Amino acid sequence: MMNMKILNESKIMYLLLFTTLFCSISGFRGLSFLLMSVTVPIFVSWAFNHRDFRYRIQAFIYFVVIIVVEIAGFAALYEREGIVCEGRLVKDAYTSIYFSIVTWTTLGYGDCVPTPAMRQWAALQAVLGYIMMAIFTALVLNFLNGRIPETSDRDG
Repeated sequence: MMNMKILNESKIMYLLLFTTLFCSISGFRGLSFLLMSVTVPIFVSWAFNHRDFRYRIQAFIYFVVIIVVEIAGFAALYEREGIVCEGRLVKDAYTSIYFSIVTWTTLGYGDCVPTPAMRQWAALQAVLGYIMMAIFTALVLNFLNGRIPETSDRDG
């Protein structure tokens, strides 16, 4: 019964993930961000409630996919609307992906900046990146906690 529940939860997460990706690519920005805001809390709850190692691996992989989808979704947005690099408007995929990664990681080199219409989206991506990086760190520690055997002072 427990395996069926996990399987259903996994299907729901993947459905949300691929629907979010489709909405990002199709230009439904509002729906895409709404779905992302629903997917992440569901995922985090799911990831931390499983003690079995194989589900921790699946959770880790799933979260990496969420990060890639988020970066790609914002990159598609930047490519469609454009960003300003070295004083000119740029709408190519390579620069959009670069800008999306720099924004998500909150590096902010300053060589490319969002257009005035895209500033709120870039700020949102930076905040989401900051939060997702914290969750990612917690997942890595949760994952390692399951891999490292517990020892006590009496064992030594």
